[in-house]
This record gives sequence, structure tokens and C-alpha cells, in this order.
Amino acid sequence: MTLGEIHMAAEIFGSVFLAISAVIIIFELHQNVKQRKIQNTFMRSVEDENYFYKSMEKDFSKLFVKAGKPCSELEEYEKNQLKSFIFITMSIINRDYLVAAETTYLQHRSRLKVRLNAHVKRVFSQPAIHEVYVVLKQDGFLEGYDGVHKLIDALEPMPTK
Repeated sequence: MTLGEIHMAAEIFGSVFLAISAVIIIFELHQNVKQRKIQNTFMRSVEDENYFYKSMEKDFSKLFVKAGKPCSELEEYEKNQLKSFIFITMSIINRDYLVAAETTYLQHRSRLKVRLNAHVKRVFSQPAIHEVYVVLKQDGFLEGYDGVHKLIDALEPMPTK
């Protein structure tokens, strides 16, 4: 066997091994992306559950009940609590929409969006929350939540209690 033939055989083997390596790398990257999406979905679920656990606390529940009144009937500290609540809620809902748009495992995207829409309607139709939301939006504190804004702006606030 001449040196040229050995060189050609080495090139062929090198090309085959390079192609096999590329396939393995692509497979590993695909698995990594899939695992990352699953991890992100579960992390979002944990954050949502913590949010709902917080809503079960007595003080938070009292605040949410008071949100059924006009904003003028709330104390200043309650208005401040509502502002913080709106910031957190907008952030969580926006991330949930992004997760729904990118990937959902064991759920259909439309089901997740329907659930999110129902949650947005329940929270932001409260008169005081809606009033504080409008003020924050007008003051420019809620930039970057365009999808959520469309939903909230289509809502009518509930009648005050």
C-alpha cells in the first residue's frame, strides 16, 4: 500500500468519524434543549404555586378583598401593596405567556393560555387593582408587557362592592 492510498483511507475514515461526531453533537444539543425547556416549565410551575400560596395568606387575602372597592377607599399602604402586587403579577403572567408560546409539556398551549386569561380576568377586573394598573401603565412603569396589556385593556372592571 502506497503512502497516497494510506492518506486517502485516512481522509475517508476522518470524514466518516467527523460526520458521526456531528450527528452525536446535534443529538446531544437537542437533548440539552429539550431538558432545558422541561426544566424551565417546571420552574415556572413552582413560581406559580408560590404565588398562589401567597394569595392564601390572611393579610394578602384581606388586601384582595379590599381591591373590590374603589381605590379612593384604600389606605396609602394598601395602594402601595397593590402596586407591588401588580408588578409581581405582570412579571409572572408575562413569563407564563412566554413559556406558553415557547413550549409546554404535558399541557396544550391553548389550555395554558385559557388558564392564564382566566387568572388575568379574575385579578385585574377588581376595581382598585384595575385603577392602580391604569395609573402605573400611564406612568410608564409597566413597559414590555404588550400581550398582557391587550388582555387587561379589554377587561371591564367589576362593579364596586
